[in-house]
Amino acid sequence: MPLADKLNPTREQAAIIDAARAGKHVVIQAGAGTGKTSTLRMVADALGARPAIYVAYNRAIAAEAAADFPSHVTCRTAHALAMAAVGRTYRHRLGGPRQPARRAAELLGTVWLDLRRDLQISPVQLARIAIETVRAFCYSADDEIAAQHVPAQNGIWGAYHTNLAAAVLPYARRAWSDLCDPGGCCASSTTTFTGLEGCVRYKASRTDVLYTQGEYREMVAQLPLADILVTHCPPTGINDHPRDPAHNGIDALLPWLEQFTPRVLIHGHTYPRQPVRRHGPTRIEYVHGGRIIDF
Repeated sequence: MPLADKLNPTREQAAIIDAARAGKHVVIQAGAGTGKTSTLRMVADALGARPAIYVAYNRAIAAEAAADFPSHVTCRTAHALAMAAVGRTYRHRLGGPRQPARRAAELLGTVWLDLRRDLQISPVQLARIAIETVRAFCYSADDEIAAQHVPAQNGIWGAYHTNLAAAVLPYARRAWSDLCDPGGCCASSTTTFTGLEGCVRYKASRTDVLYTQGEYREMVAQLPLADILVTHCPPTGINDHPRDPAHNGIDALLPWLEQFTPRVLIHGHTYPRQPVRRHGPTRIEYVHGGRIIDF
């Protein structure tokens, strides 16, 4: 017995089934738990033996659907469909280790960029921005890499960002051409590091590396974006000791962390009893003594 007869579809579901049976393009917009999958199951029954594809968000959903939908419906993830169509040509380039940004700079031939007298972008940073530009392009529906895909960088705004984008685009297009080449060498991602020294000033000293919160604010404003942030002193509110002046966190670092969300923050200096392990999407690694950290 068809599923539609078992479930007695609603008026909306009946309209969807009729439209699908007539070969029309149908878009269903509904919230979670409102019966979208059940409706698609009824549509699959209504199509008879006509081949169909159910595209799922992840492998678990695809496997669950495959056990429930009739045999003429192929249940796959979008990644599985892409792999079958074009991915096999690039299989040897997928799933490899992250490529150091320095290696990406060598492959792309990036050079120093002078944006203004007090702001220079290193070849490694330029390569990182180029790879991020390619990633932003891939997440878009655009046909060509353009200035809108160059991500904003901390402290680089207005005309300076425009000049940065103009310098980055040739490298980003070079990286994209390389990625499209089965024999290319560039990786689609790199691992970049940035860091801060010292801790919050709590005493007068000419030998210790100590900064006021105001000085840290200026330093953080110039902190380049990166995947991994290494800092001796943590941000305020993360594994610090607010009642102990010698182990206060850096005030300006917390909003930076929340805005730019590096993958990992590594810090020491303090002595938390139960270290915070995550702040939003950022993994927090507290180090006392020495540790090996797997990225």
